[in-house]
Amino acid sequence: MIRLKTLLEQSSELDVMYNPILFYNLDANKTLIALYKQIQDKLKDKFTEKHFEAETTMSGGVKPEAGGVSSAAMSALTKLQEQYPTVTINRNSKRALYRDYVTQADLFVKVAMRRGGTISGAMRQAALPGFSQHHTGLAFDIKGYDSIDDSILKQFDFVRPYIQASKWRISEPWHIYYTK
Repeated sequence: MIRLKTLLEQSSELDVMYNPILFYNLDANKTLIALYKQIQDKLKDKFTEKHFEAETTMSGGVKPEAGGVSSAAMSALTKLQEQYPTVTINRNSKRALYRDYVTQADLFVKVAMRRGGTISGAMRQAALPGFSQHHTGLAFDIKGYDSIDDSILKQFDFVRPYIQASKWRISEPWHIYYTK
């Protein structure tokens, strides 16, 4: 409760009264709160504490925007591709590399519309805006992921964080994350 009290002191009462669940779980980030309000309005659905608990379990807490792809991560991916040419960035998707909060919010709504128009439906395939590893500039969606195993990825400092499906998220063997 100390964290909540600190966050409450840093924001206007109007933000807190509008939706304290968003305020608390989004670390009082006004940009994210505004995006979440837009998502709720578009989907006519509400974020709940369970959504944030599930997302935090799957991908950790809110991540800052890196501003682009990490040069170290891109260098490691390039070395991986040199040795394993079947591995490529999924160029069919502009979202295969870095995503800012707005891009993730747009993706989240599109996925939701394909999955019943609900927040829970979208979460089966897309991280909540602010929680995506793509915000860090360290994540890539690749093609040819089935031609390499995790031991090869580890040699290049990559992991597949979403290899196992869960109640909330499908398996994403194409998603790799740079760990160094």
